[in-house]
Amino acid sequence: TGHKQMFNPTEESQTFLQLTTLCQDRTLVGMKLLDKISSVPHGELSCTTELLILAHHCFTLTCHMEGIIRVLQAAQMLTDNHLAPSEEYGLVSGTLKTALLDYIKRCRPGDSEKHNMIALCFSMCREIGENHEAAARIQLKLIESQPWEDSLKDGHQLKQLLLKALTLMLDAAESYAKDSCVRQAQHCQRLTKLITLQIHFLNTGQNTMLINLGRHKLMDCILALPRFYQASIVAEAYDFVPDWAEILYQ
Repeated sequence: TGHKQMFNPTEESQTFLQLTTLCQDRTLVGMKLLDKISSVPHGELSCTTELLILAHHCFTLTCHMEGIIRVLQAAQMLTDNHLAPSEEYGLVSGTLKTALLDYIKRCRPGDSEKHNMIALCFSMCREIGENHEAAARIQLKLIESQPWEDSLKDGHQLKQLLLKALTLMLDAAESYAKDSCVRQAQHCQRLTKLITLQIHFLNTGQNTMLINLGRHKLMDCILALPRFYQASIVAEAYDFVPDWAEILYQ
């Protein structure tokens, strides 16, 4: 007819599945397809991908979990080996975005920059917020890892950690807000106020510790603060509801 035939992967897969009905054991067909992958030339990614898809169809029809796991592991290796070097994760289908991010977090647990890059590819603002919040909490944990008195001896380092935590927490609040995660955004905003107040105290020569407080220390801390707005910031940051009448009386 002179018209160019269009390749339709769905139709091709259906045709293949119809052929497999001639076989007594579709699992064996899937295993043979996986074995063939090793003989495919290195650059023929489309052929390798097609073999994986067809093998997955075979294993799915027979509920062969071992085969399905082998296919998924091979697909993960392909993703990491061919997309990671060129940072082309955006080529992956959007329906796989959560699975891809979880996989990268497992394979590269300390690479927060890579996590954020993938999340940005798919506009996963909530996940970006979670990454920023986790990074901010790491800064606070670094401060908590030594006694407060020791941290005060190196005031410059302490302020640097607080400023980094503040920046990350602000970014987290913004990312959460973009994804309409109101509760998480508000929580991060309350923590930014707490960190800002802590920095203000240090800049004005006040050594009162406001961050990383245990519940048993909250009341004493709030009573020691000279201003009501300061007490309110601390209480909100820790989701603490004190007896305000008693505090105001004190």
